[in-house]
Amino acid sequence: MTEQQNFTDEQLVAFLDGEFDHTPAEEIKAALVDSDDLNARLKQLTLNKSAMSDAFDALDQTAPSYEDIMGAESTKPANDNPGFMKIAAVAVVAAGIGIFASPIIQQDKFEDWHEYVAAYQALYATDTLAHVNNTEAATEDELQRVASKLEKEISIADLQIDEKLQYKRGQVLNYKGRPLLQFAFLSREGAPVALCVMRSLTQKKEGVSTGEIEDMQSAHWSNGNFDYMLIGALSEKEIESYAAEFSQRL
Repeated sequence: MTEQQNFTDEQLVAFLDGEFDHTPAEEIKAALVDSDDLNARLKQLTLNKSAMSDAFDALDQTAPSYEDIMGAESTKPANDNPGFMKIAAVAVVAAGIGIFASPIIQQDKFEDWHEYVAAYQALYATDTLAHVNNTEAATEDELQRVASKLEKEISIADLQIDEKLQYKRGQVLNYKGRPLLQFAFLSREGAPVALCVMRSLTQKKEGVSTGEIEDMQSAHWSNGNFDYMLIGALSEKEIESYAAEFSQRL
């Protein structure tokens, strides 16, 4: 049986998203039956996804059902089987019910996507990203999967500006039915930073503008095709400098 520590967070997120071309689905299903650690990891990833979904008002009506994820024939163990109950608990939340969603974000409504991103980023801590340490090949594969949602080419080289800000992972969020890409970084001091990208609706170019949201420094700009936002617990000077570099690279 495949050990749970062999699964990357990106594979598990893809599993929860039903993107089985990018994850060893059968191995994950098998490991879930008797791995408390793997169930705990999936629950934590689901908590993050639920909070994100509430923040962006993006409950995905096309998300795979429990039967789609586990397979019709694999969903028939007796209900008193502990492994079955653990899998069912993960699948129910992954299907988008959002039982564990953060009440902080649920109660707030924001004016634009920048504020939703800030509210979500405020939930991040050093421990959210510190454990992410994927191989270059896995990271490139994950980047291709995420960037493909906007039909945009992005490489590790594009995202890794210097050693002070380490690229960790990317994921696909959703804002009012539109894909929103989030690329997560961790500073040398342990500060979580996010670069977010959406396709522009106005096709209007805008230079880098900085400000403060949710007690974090932020910057946003647009090249006419895509809108960008960089936010994190860095200094205004650092955010402005990184934003200027990203605006040239992406």
